[in-house]
Amino acid sequence: MSYVINLVQQLVMQTVSRLPQPTPSEDVFPEPAGVHLLEARDLCLLSPRDIARATDSDVVLRQVKIYIHQRWSIIVPTELLPFYSKRAAFLLMPSECILWHERVAIPSALQETVENYSKTMARGIVWWPNINSDITNKVKLCKACQTVANALPRSVVCPWPQAERAWKRVYLDYAGPFLGHYLLIVIDAYSKWPIVKVMSSVMAAVIITHMRYISADLGKPLVIVTDNGWQFMLDEFSEFLQSNGICHLYTPPRHPSSNGLAEHTVQQLRNCC
Repeated sequence: MSYVINLVQQLVMQTVSRLPQPTPSEDVFPEPAGVHLLEARDLCLLSPRDIARATDSDVVLRQVKIYIHQRWSIIVPTELLPFYSKRAAFLLMPSECILWHERVAIPSALQETVENYSKTMARGIVWWPNINSDITNKVKLCKACQTVANALPRSVVCPWPQAERAWKRVYLDYAGPFLGHYLLIVIDAYSKWPIVKVMSSVMAAVIITHMRYISADLGKPLVIVTDNGWQFMLDEFSEFLQSNGICHLYTPPRHPSSNGLAEHTVQQLRNCC
């Protein structure tokens, strides 16, 4: 009998442990994905609070926060020039972490810790000036990294299926800023025909307006492929596509080649400007 009782108790405990935990109703604004990826790594346990505290202690990022709240000056100190050239893409999250696009701006006090990431991983979730060269130099000095450098497996390329007709699947991306403006890139998978629209900003509402004009001229596409940019992940953009019966596909994070047509056009535009 005691064996049966113990077995029942174990089953009850296992069931209770799998019950979903209640979520606080006040969490209405999700934290950036980059912060959660940082927390998930064993090598670098950084919470949004850690990053926010270090941001407030960072002389440069503290000034960047002020400029985000207010208007950027035409003339800024020399140490802010790397931020000034990218000023339109900076956002301040409710957690007081600074985002550049969807990547977390890391204060100088935490950069050495984050350098333990591979460059591919770090480049996808965090940012600071000269991040590529800093991490490259860190990897060159790491004997363990050099030992296994040639053992990394190559990913298997799975191409998109051939589009059967024009405007069935289109790729969407943007480039810029160029002279204070952005370029919306729309490419048809069948004809490879590019459409470029000049935008005042990369907000979802602006992208939706241009997509309405393009659809009025060429018709609505069946499928739109984008990366995981925050503009394309907003409910506003999703509702626009759903209301028009357009299927939205995302490329895998940190795999820009999955959106190769749009990415190639963006690179061409950057080389020309």
